[in-house]
Amino acid sequence: MRRKQTDSNQLTAIPAPSPEETAAPFEPSAVQLARAAALKQYNWFSIYIPLIIVAALILSAAVWMLWGTVINPNLENQRVILVSALADLVIIGVTLPMIVACLILPIAAVALANYDRKRERTRIESLQRLLWRVDSVFEKIRQKVEETTPKISKPIIQLNSRLAFIRRFFLRLKQIIIG
Repeated sequence: MRRKQTDSNQLTAIPAPSPEETAAPFEPSAVQLARAAALKQYNWFSIYIPLIIVAALILSAAVWMLWGTVINPNLENQRVILVSALADLVIIGVTLPMIVACLILPIAAVALANYDRKRERTRIESLQRLLWRVDSVFEKIRQKVEETTPKISKPIIQLNSRLAFIRRFFLRLKQIIIG
């Protein structure tokens, strides 16, 4: 404990910093960093790219329907064209807000990622760091178990083999004597 002198020349105790406060920040292992990179690649190929492709297809279909019905009509009967155009406009008018509502979440995710990057926030989240710490603890435990298991099991195996020998010896002796 360190001591601090106050105004009245009395010494008061100041608690020493705990080991957690003075410890260096946790550094993930190479395996954990490789897992994070693989997870990022998986997310891109399995989540982000399919969402982008589906959104682009929906948007291109809406633009194609608008262009085909309103801007470039090819049918001879003008009334059929007008009714078809109105029906298509109603469908497009209903689906566009739904498309926009469905695109808000990916746009918000991209905006949040961009905002986080500007704040220079670490890419590795705190939960992932916690799981890496837990993984490291389990790895240390596994190594300790591998080190101590032979030390513990060897005497037990030797004792069991001696007991088996003695038991078999007396059984054989009993067989020889009794017949």
